[in-house]
Amino acid sequence: MSTVTIPKQYNDVEKLIAIPESIYEELSIARQSSSTAKTFVPTKSERLLVEKGRQEFRQGKFVSINEI
Repeated sequence: MSTVTIPKQYNDVEKLIAIPESIYEELSIARQSSSTAKTFVPTKSERLLVEKGRQEFRQGKFVSINEI
């Protein structure tokens, strides 16, 4: 049986998860590669179209997948 020591800085954490080191390394590599990935930056006209769509959705102007 292994003994685990939890640092005091995590005393107030509601949920703490322990994972094997190999899985942690995979997640760490994935996180590093995702932080260097390019992100999409919409143009002003695209931002306006998205906002228009959100307003129409709030107003109920949409078609559900069941109606298609």
